[in-house]
Amino acid sequence: TSDDNGVGGGGGGTKRSIAKQSGNHGRKHSKKVRRKDSRGSTQSKSLQGSRTLLNAEYMHMFVSNCISSCENTQDRNRQYKYVRLFSVFLHTLIQKNIFQVEDLYIEVQQFCIKFSRVEEAASLFKLLKETQTR
Repeated sequence: TSDDNGVGGGGGGTKRSIAKQSGNHGRKHSKKVRRKDSRGSTQSKSLQGSRTLLNAEYMHMFVSNCISSCENTQDRNRQYKYVRLFSVFLHTLIQKNIFQVEDLYIEVQQFCIKFSRVEEAASLFKLLKETQTR
């Protein structure tokens, strides 16, 4: 079935197959480490590092669909809202090293230029330029 193929497995993966691949059915992708401190009490620490937490192919598809939705929305007020929300969302993912923008750099850059009149898209564009120089 298509559920067993997963994303990129040859035919339209589903949310279920993505969760199936991750092994934790949509829960946060981090490891918990329990250790005893000097007083003997147990502490829990989340380990994420700079590891990309989302499937790159899924994110590529998601970002492309969001950009397409923003561009194809006819209602100007709704379009403005979508552009703002998507820009802030993507900005946050990039800042927290959850999403690596290199694969979609050109597409995201074009989006930012097209919607440069929206403050959040302009801010995303600045972040793209900063990440490029690193």
